Amino acid sequence: MAWTQTYDPFGHWWLSTLCAALPIIVLFVLLAGLQVRPHLAALAGVATAMVVATTAFHMPVSLAAASFLYGVSFGLLKIVWIVVAAVFLYDVSVEAGKFEIMQRSIARITYDQRLQVLLVAFCFGAFIEGCAGFGSPVAIAGAFMIGLGFRPFHAAALNLIANTAPVAWGAIGIPVHTLAAVCGLPEPDLSAMIGRILPITAVIVPFWLVRAMVGWELTFEVLPAILVVGFSFGLTQFFWANHMDSNLVDITSGVVSMIVLVVFLRRERRFDEALQILRSLQPQYPHNVLFAMEEGNLLNAKGQPGDAAAVYRRVWQDGRNGRYAGLHYEVAATTLGDLLRSQKNYSAAAAAYEQVGDIQKPDPAIQQKAALSAGEMYDLLQKRDLALKKYAAVVEVNAHSPQADVARKRIKEPYKGS
Repeated sequence: MAWTQTYDPFGHWWLSTLCAALPIIVLFVLLAGLQVRPHLAALAGVATAMVVATTAFHMPVSLAAASFLYGVSFGLLKIVWIVVAAVFLYDVSVEAGKFEIMQRSIARITYDQRLQVLLVAFCFGAFIEGCAGFGSPVAIAGAFMIGLGFRPFHAAALNLIANTAPVAWGAIGIPVHTLAAVCGLPEPDLSAMIGRILPITAVIVPFWLVRAMVGWELTFEVLPAILVVGFSFGLTQFFWANHMDSNLVDITSGVVSMIVLVVFLRRERRFDEALQILRSLQPQYPHNVLFAMEEGNLLNAKGQPGDAAAVYRRVWQDGRNGRYAGLHYEVAATTLGDLLRSQKNYSAAAAAYEQVGDIQKPDPAIQQKAALSAGEMYDLLQKRDLALKKYAAVVEVNAHSPQADVARKRIKEPYKGS
């Protein structure tokens, strides 16, 4: 059946455009405004699209139904299976305890959250975008960052910003494949042209990402790392999109930029200089808990864990005395616990994690991390009853968080270390 679409059936472009946008408007209003369940909102959007297509644009009902079935098949066969596989892999890594090991590995590379956001949100997020796409980077990399001490809302927002650079080649190049199929242009040419535009964005986004976390002065302190990430990612994007294929652009760019940044950080360990700069700036930010914590992080990375522990204890005590009013200084307790845990001082680590419970309104994510870690310490100390209480407390705070999933696993089987 032949049918030619009329793009302006009402004779007024603005009215035709508004009518064509009705399915999206209905979807957004139901999701964001009325908070209808996603599958019901999607069905309402589909019904609206069918009505608009058959009545306003005079599309034959048989063609509209065929288009709907084609869209469903395309979504299931080319999109959904990728997302399901990615989520399955994530669940397996959480269940096996490997996700937590990756978090600690990143923490050992750098304790600076400005650099962690480059490693996780930008580099690792681009890798996940290339493998799965469709929101997976925000969910998986966001959970990763929460485990590193980022607040949930900030973790999600930062991952959304970071996802700007790699999204064109998400899910093994699905956007480029679809664009080529729709417009009929050669896919290699489309991918190459995108690969000449987006590398510029890839250089800008890391700077924007860090600036969204901290002020200008603190952003320029890590400018060399920002440039290393941006240029390594952008150049790899350009090369792969122009000379290789459109399937692995994000995956290779994410891996290359991650490796280059790790090597750069390994070579740029000028701890004495960093400590000197940090201590000179501390009087300007006496109530900034991140500044206070960074001194301990640098000392720990330098190989002075005893001095680092003293700094974390001081930050905790200053927070209890009101210096960091309104800020979540309880991160000092969890960081101290992690340090003592790495030294296999499980009893002292458990005591440090328990301190978070002394605060009236701790950050829920930090509270869960502390309770989960304390439970694991009690398991290693053969104090199963105390461990079970801690795991139950994790689930009680938020039963749907990644930490709660791990806690439920620990309730079934004692933690034996990893």
